[in-house]
Amino acid sequence: MTADERKRVEENVGNLAPVVWFLALVAGGWVVPQTPASNIILCPMLALTDILCPGCGMTRSVTAFVRADVEASVLNHVFGPILMLGLAWVSMLRVGDRVAKKPVLEPLRLWWARWSTPVYLTVLPILLGYWAARLAGWIPEPL
Repeated sequence: MTADERKRVEENVGNLAPVVWFLALVAGGWVVPQTPASNIILCPMLALTDILCPGCGMTRSVTAFVRADVEASVLNHVFGPILMLGLAWVSMLRVGDRVAKKPVLEPLRLWWARWSTPVYLTVLPILLGYWAARLAGWIPEPL
């Protein structure tokens, strides 16, 4: 395999990564049982310290969202539906790139290049604030 061929394969795999993640989460949402008896603790921080981590409830949130139970999804973790909607949007754009054979995502790439740092600096404090509110008991723990 030449260097050009390898680069093209790497670009193709990188372009489809959000699609693979989205499909894996959707498939996982149907495979993971959503019953009170299935509360397997996957979080090492919760298992070791009995303290919720910032992402605790995300798996249950995503599985509930995939099963169209938006209320349970938001109650488990408010960022779960946001994650799934964002991944679905980016996945559709990536597939659009493939179908149209032109960069549908180019405006998004340009926007992200300029605004990624402010977005991270906004979302991270919101996530940490949400976590702190959960630890304080102002927001209920995951179901």
